[in-house]
Amino acid sequence: MAKRDLFCYAEREMKQLADIRKASTVRNYMTALNALAQYLGRRSLPLDDIDRQLMQDFEQWLQHHGKCRNTSSAYLRSLKALFNRAVDAGLTAERNPFRRVFTGNAHTVKRGLSRSEFKRLLACDMDNDRQRVAIDIFLFSVTVCGMPFVDVAHLRWSQIKDGRLFYRRRKTGECLSVLLEPEAKEILRRYKGGGANGYVFPLLTQGDDDKAYHNALSRYNRRLRRWGQKAGLQRHLTSYVARHTWASQANENDIPISVISQGLTHTNLRTTTNYIASLSTFRLDHSNHQLIRLLFRMERGPSAPPKGHKIMHSSYKEDCTYRRIISDAFP
Repeated sequence: MAKRDLFCYAEREMKQLADIRKASTVRNYMTALNALAQYLGRRSLPLDDIDRQLMQDFEQWLQHHGKCRNTSSAYLRSLKALFNRAVDAGLTAERNPFRRVFTGNAHTVKRGLSRSEFKRLLACDMDNDRQRVAIDIFLFSVTVCGMPFVDVAHLRWSQIKDGRLFYRRRKTGECLSVLLEPEAKEILRRYKGGGANGYVFPLLTQGDDDKAYHNALSRYNRRLRRWGQKAGLQRHLTSYVARHTWASQANENDIPISVISQGLTHTNLRTTTNYIASLSTFRLDHSNHQLIRLLFRMERGPSAPPKGHKIMHSSYKEDCTYRRIISDAFP
């Protein structure tokens, strides 16, 4: 019966997910199913025919066709999720055909820029206005603790108040408030009043869907790649590099890992997250300020603290000359 076919079942599931605005999940399922169909040479597979050998063979085929371990794992996780849904629906017997394939996350090399690479980017001329937008977004992301592109793209002017940026990560739901550095304010001034429907940067409009966002991401990555090539970098510049650059440079400048995790709003490190909860944001505030001074101004030295700012940790008395950068995360 058609309803006991993986592809037919997945099509119904994806329609339901699309109705509840789970576009990213639908996209992941579709990508995995397309790869499986290419491997099989057809778009049909009885649920009862899914076994360990088939999944192992598919995994090997993916790797043979140039997919890295994490990409292969993402495909297999999507298929596993669909299979488990089918089991729960009573369409096939309960079993684990994914037991012998890798569905975890392999450790990858960080993609942050070195100080010298970052300096080369800053010195590289802009080609045109569209290229300038991509560059501004990249630099803005670095100044606000590696803010992800998806959150920058959806950033609205209403989220910027009294010199602070407030946002909730679309991926995790975690919230953060960032006191804007002068470099970030300079970038924002160039876009004041220019975005559509209240957006800060000219990437999306009110009616844009998930496809429009991914088109904007693709254009952004292409322009970053050209910028990196023109600057003579020996690596591809992508949206992830801004986030990794902030994190890697923070680590190289002896900013505690707990403070870095706070700035990145990470929640998957239980011990670190519990520790962060008891930290004053003063440590992250002055750490980010030091880092932005180092990256953009290439100089060291104190600056005046904001009026009314009090030392919150005796161990940081000698650092109290740095201005606040990050406030308490939302409760």
